[in-house]
Amino acid sequence: MIKIEYKQIISELCDKIQNNKLKHRNTVIMGDNSTGKTFLLESLNNSEDSTLIKCNKNERRLLDKHFEQDIILIDDIEIILSFNEILNINTLIKDKFDNKKLIITTHNLELISRLKNFNLINISKYGYGIFDSNDFNTHNDVKDIINTENNNNDVILTTLLNLKLCNLWTKVEKSRLSKIKKSNLTIQQSKLLEQILLL
Repeated sequence: MIKIEYKQIISELCDKIQNNKLKHRNTVIMGDNSTGKTFLLESLNNSEDSTLIKCNKNERRLLDKHFEQDIILIDDIEIILSFNEILNINTLIKDKFDNKKLIITTHNLELISRLKNFNLINISKYGYGIFDSNDFNTHNDVKDIINTENNNNDVILTTLLNLKLCNLWTKVEKSRLSKIKKSNLTIQQSKLLEQILLL
């Protein structure tokens, strides 16, 4: 069962994805909680236009299938990909899912770093961040996002800044910003807060 703190996150992300409030058509989801990612996919799989695939090692032929649905949700896609397919993931997606909305989860940083024109959603116990996959060129670039998870304020402020930059600012983000105690911020976090307030 999904933890309580993920329910609001899942609800917010479903709204952003389903109502096309993100920059790109396709989305990759990573995070520190597999249940949260899977629950998000299950929540998005709510119409006849979508299909959810939970990958396991026996699903290798998935890439040979033709999908009628417009929205393809794939949980743990790296399980069915060869190393060569990961290296050429954008070609594979164009060949197999070109006219589809693709939403995938993965733990593979190399795969994430190779994806182009994807929204990257990182879910953590502190909230979520939305990034542009085009900003990452190596798995170390992606790893840097995960390493910011050590400080709650870092994650919240980075997420809020990204959402403001992407014009995804809502009442929810405004409320989160109001809950941050300025007296507890480091110098770097104060600079992030200044940037958010200037935009």
